[in-house]
Amino acid sequence: MRWIAGADGFKSRWCVVLENLDFSELNVRIAPTFADLLALPEKPLVVAVDIPIGLPEFAKPGGRACEREARRVLGRRASSVFSAVGRRPLMEDTRAAADRTSREAGGPVSEHRRGAWLPSSGKPTPR
Repeated sequence: MRWIAGADGFKSRWCVVLENLDFSELNVRIAPTFADLLALPEKPLVVAVDIPIGLPEFAKPGGRACEREARRVLGRRASSVFSAVGRRPLMEDTRAAADRTSREAGGPVSEHRRGAWLPSSGKPTPR
């Protein structure tokens, strides 16, 4: 059987939706780590990951141009687009420290990002 997957990170885990291309079957899994996601028994041919790319050093109020454009296109559903956090705040050990780093650079606080931070130790810290 041929499977594809879409993944989104939340609370230091991954939510994965898998589709069987041969039978239109859908499965949902929670993977504790990205390595676990890649080791799923369905062995998806493609894994699409919802993660921001092209992060600036610091976020600006209102977000990146792509986020502002997505909100414009979505109209009433614009609130479903959140602004990505800048690279520098993501290196902090806690959300509070990340917010402080962002504010000191004139940027916004971390909005909806309540997931794991990637502290300087390289190990995710659950929030």
